[in-house]
Amino acid sequence: MATKPLNPEVLNKPLTVKSHQGKTFVVEPIEDFERNLKQTKNRREGIHFPIPHPFIFKKSHSLAIYQTSIRNQLSRGTCWAFAGIAALEAAYKRKYGVNLDLSEQYLFHICKAQELYTDYMTNPAPHENNSSFWGGQGDSGVIENLARVAVPEESFAPYLDQPALENIRISNAACGNLDWNSTQEQLDTFEYNLQNIPQEARHNAKYKTKTWAAIGYHPTDLPAQIEKVLLNNYEVVLDVDAYRWKYNTTTGIHEFDPDATPGGGHTFLVIGFDNNNQYFLVKNSWGGADYFKLSYDYVNKVSSQWYTGHYIIDVEDINMAPQQKAKWVGKWNTDHDGWQGTLTIRRFTSLHVGENDPTKLGSYYRDGNSNDVNGYFTENGQGVLFYIADHVGRIVPGTLHSGQQFEQYNFSWAPTLCAGKTLWGNIPYGGYLNRAIITNIPSSSFNYNEWLGTWNMNHDGWRGILTIATITRGIFGLFFVAGTYRTFDGKTLPVSGTLNSLHQHVLSFRIPFSSDNNQSFEIYYHTWEDKIFSGETFQGGNTYGVYGIKIN
Repeated sequence: MATKPLNPEVLNKPLTVKSHQGKTFVVEPIEDFERNLKQTKNRREGIHFPIPHPFIFKKSHSLAIYQTSIRNQLSRGTCWAFAGIAALEAAYKRKYGVNLDLSEQYLFHICKAQELYTDYMTNPAPHENNSSFWGGQGDSGVIENLARVAVPEESFAPYLDQPALENIRISNAACGNLDWNSTQEQLDTFEYNLQNIPQEARHNAKYKTKTWAAIGYHPTDLPAQIEKVLLNNYEVVLDVDAYRWKYNTTTGIHEFDPDATPGGGHTFLVIGFDNNNQYFLVKNSWGGADYFKLSYDYVNKVSSQWYTGHYIIDVEDINMAPQQKAKWVGKWNTDHDGWQGTLTIRRFTSLHVGENDPTKLGSYYRDGNSNDVNGYFTENGQGVLFYIADHVGRIVPGTLHSGQQFEQYNFSWAPTLCAGKTLWGNIPYGGYLNRAIITNIPSSSFNYNEWLGTWNMNHDGWRGILTIATITRGIFGLFFVAGTYRTFDGKTLPVSGTLNSLHQHVLSFRIPFSSDNNQSFEIYYHTWEDKIFSGETFQGGNTYGVYGIKIN
């Protein structure tokens, strides 16, 4: 994977900076690279693909025509994010002929915050994931991550230099120092600050890897393997030790320096080769207008000792809808049946288990307590099923059926709102999430006549006016409901349904939107507050959220 826990011994040290050929750049402490590879080696060895033989063997080859402009990571240790984005942009340009400018800021953030430490249950750190405030902590495995997390264009989440991140931290005291001893809540305050990652970025994340592969962990001849990948028209994201090269002013090639002390992990994009002169052409992230040359000898002596490389085989459809799961990430205000709290969703997949496996999604906060939230996403990311643990303290990530169950659905046309239900004693109750502040009118009693009246209703972003006109008691304790629904464009439709005779806060009804859509709804009056309902509606085999506020 492309992210890992940071070595706390290097966290508070200044970023490693080295001057070379008049440039200043940032490299990652070498021990962090080695630690990451030890954690992920076994998994990577299980997903290597044979590199296909190219149709034409050539002594030199360049993919420069597919490259976007050279970027600059400035004073942050974000090289692996820049290399991953460079590879993704090139793959889209090759397939679709487009010049994309994608967001390194978002990719670095989402991979860091999406992290869940593999030793979460025993790790003494007061947090569960990395922070994008910290540099490094990644490698060429970012390509693997890009098959799970989509990214938006740069305009939705512009790149910020370290001083800009420091300003965000300083301006919000709740961030604290953002060091190894920082709490999870301090990290969250920074990660989900809209100055860091605007909400629009999550709503427009749509570019991602479809298929990818990795070059062998300890190849016998890494240059030959890289050549083969390049001849198949795939760039290679490669990990190196940038401290162990020297520049040959005669040839213009960066060569292996046997006298240099190891210590500077770095990741960049290899875009071409020249076998006659024994060098690779590299797109780096230190600014400027030129690619640089790196000797085969350097790659064999340095890269193959510790590091590996990844490459993108194919990318997703350029017209693919934004990644639905990404819209969930961040902080939510919650209300279930009148009980209010806050929910922080940090990830929609754990980077160390299967993509759709249950995992710890985040934390729920109420009355000064923090409870683990475990679950998984449904309906192609439109919905989520999760359990809020019934006690404070850590529980095994991915644990289901421990605590209170919730089902929530993000509104397609209003992504800052979600609604659904929760179960308590096997009885369904309403619940909803809102990015905005939630206000309510507390109540300790409920009578079924409170359903009568006019409601502003929102189902999956579609707004209308629901009027419950009559509730009639029938035989066997049944209650029959009748009323109307006025659509946003002024049509008035009949509404008919029933109240649950045992649980009268549960109302089921249908609205005939068209001849082939007599849409069913199940909504729940919030029994501990007035004039609120939430619930679910069903159409085409899918479930969507519903929310309503009484206006009369």
